[in-house]
Amino acid sequence: MSVDVFGRKGIPGVLSVPEMGIVRGLASGKTQAEIGDDLHLEQSTVSKTIKAIEERLGFPLVAAAGRRLQLNPAGRELAVAAERVLAAITDLDTFAADLRRGEVGSLRFVTSSTPGSYVLPRLVADFLRDHDRVSIDMQIMPISGLWQAFEGERFDFAIGPEMGIPSELKAVPIYSDPVVRSEE
Repeated sequence: MSVDVFGRKGIPGVLSVPEMGIVRGLASGKTQAEIGDDLHLEQSTVSKTIKAIEERLGFPLVAAAGRRLQLNPAGRELAVAAERVLAAITDLDTFAADLRRGEVGSLRFVTSSTPGSYVLPRLVADFLRDHDRVSIDMQIMPISGLWQAFEGERFDFAIGPEMGIPSELKAVPIYSDPVVRSEE
């Protein structure tokens, strides 16, 4: 293991996100001071980081061009790879935010036959119409096996009657079906 100038342990030869940001900045023609401003680092830290990257990788990345540093061919290749990684990290951040908002992901739940057959299909269809990147797995089963299936098969939640709910589970009422008298 190695330690970068940010004080973290890393895998030898692998760049940290701030290091990739420095390489990205060099690739775009920015000065060390501009890169430092973008990344909230001192110019001297940017300079030391470039040297540390070169030492760790075992080859030079930059060449002086007047008062500026420019990436050499190996540095440009590294910048292309770093840009792909940074884009993937941005995609991951976006996915996590979408997941947090319930706009992507999967949901598994188990339900008894009455809500599963009469109440939930329309609600699930409406939800999926508005959330096309979410997948839902709704399984309908008899009340007699509902709670055992919920506990044993890793469902996200269960919908069923209040009777028979294990005491360690939290129940939240979501609807009630009043008994009605049929007049014939």
